[in-house]
Amino acid sequence: MSAQCLLRSQRDQLVGVLAGGSQDTFHSLLDYLLAWEALLQEDYENVRASGRTLSGATRSLLDLVEGKGEAACRLLFAALNQVLAASQKSHLSLEDFSSPPPLETDPPSSAAQSLLRYRPSLVRKLHGHVAATLKLLVDRGCFTQYDCDEVQLPVYTPSQQARRLLDLTRMKGEDTAQLLLTTIQQLGKGPADTPSAFATITFQTRASADCLRKGFIARVFRRLRCLTTT
Repeated sequence: MSAQCLLRSQRDQLVGVLAGGSQDTFHSLLDYLLAWEALLQEDYENVRASGRTLSGATRSLLDLVEGKGEAACRLLFAALNQVLAASQKSHLSLEDFSSPPPLETDPPSSAAQSLLRYRPSLVRKLHGHVAATLKLLVDRGCFTQYDCDEVQLPVYTPSQQARRLLDLTRMKGEDTAQLLLTTIQQLGKGPADTPSAFATITFQTRASADCLRKGFIARVFRRLRCLTTT
């Protein structure tokens, strides 16, 4: 059976499992689909539109993925295998579509693209470090206090704050994306939420970024590939 047919045949079960789970599980699923390019940023924003119930968002996602064809459906099942607990997967048949796609051998073309490709692991890496990272970005003039307030809305879970931070950073441009990636590489080398742990990070100016970007992205690519396997 094709992945597309499998999705159609299990639609009710998929809605039940995802709608009966947590918001974080659902958004983790979206993270993988974004990283694997099964969804575009516009698709992502439409699915997670504010005010939509989890069951409604799940149905919207399934409709969207089914409409994208067999390859997208295969990636959906692979992503489900990554984010669902064993008890949840027991209600589904993932058949031969549970393996993630092969890791890309070529580094992303930009820091902003790295934020997208490695989104699932970056969300995990930022957990517990959002406040310190925001302070650094404000100190370097990349974020405003308004941006910080938007990221740290009380209704957001820590993982949702990390996702909003990644989304805003990509909108700010390449220099900010490079600074965030460099910051994330330092996480775990000092106390959580301690801005001084990042004090030695040097922010590249736009004038020097073009000549340094290729080497920087290659280094980040190697380190983030390691993160995806841990």
